[in-house]
Amino acid sequence: MSLARRCLENENIRHCVLNGVCRMVHKEIATLCSDLVPSVLRDKSTELLKSFQWKCLLDELESHAPILLKILKSCIGVRRPASQQHAVIGVTTTILCKNRRNSASLVQPRIQDDKIYNCCC
Repeated sequence: MSLARRCLENENIRHCVLNGVCRMVHKEIATLCSDLVPSVLRDKSTELLKSFQWKCLLDELESHAPILLKILKSCIGVRRPASQQHAVIGVTTTILCKNRRNSASLVQPRIQDDKIYNCCC
């Protein structure tokens, strides 16, 4: 049995680990929403909206929210094509960031686009 599994079986340790992970993810989302970090989610240019790719947001997550990205990837079925995985992760991240900061809503109009909708479902 792995050390990680043994630690998580202990209720006290599991509680501490989960609280720590939650704090770290909270900080990562705060970083994504911060004015100090340029984010595609806050860009208001129509050019970016027209050429937006989910991969661009995933690259941003790899840099500024690697724990969140790993959690989201682990929640998605591995049988999905990469483009669908990117879209699901992107939409989920957008919802989390929009909840924290209204200006982090670049992809909201794209989600309504039939092409993107078909990609996600």
